[in-house]
Amino acid sequence: MINTNSTAGIQGLDHAARKLRFHRIVGENLRAAREKTGMSQKAFALRIGVAPGTINHAEYGTTVPLYLVALYAQTIDDVTIDELVPLVEDP
Repeated sequence: MINTNSTAGIQGLDHAARKLRFHRIVGENLRAAREKTGMSQKAFALRIGVAPGTINHAEYGTTVPLYLVALYAQTIDDVTIDELVPLVEDP
């Protein structure tokens, strides 16, 4: 299940920690969305035309390219970019 409320507590962190936490939140949401399809990382990567490692890095939160978030939203029914990338306000 995609979690849009998981940004709690992120505002109190320094920039680097906020960025890391944000990437992990988005990665968790990407993983949950892909798992809804029942596809493995490799199968999903082939479907959207990226390397399997790209999916792995994004879902782990190492790096989350915006184009990849858009591909997830475009490919998976009933998933929006707003669900994948929660709104976080700067303090």
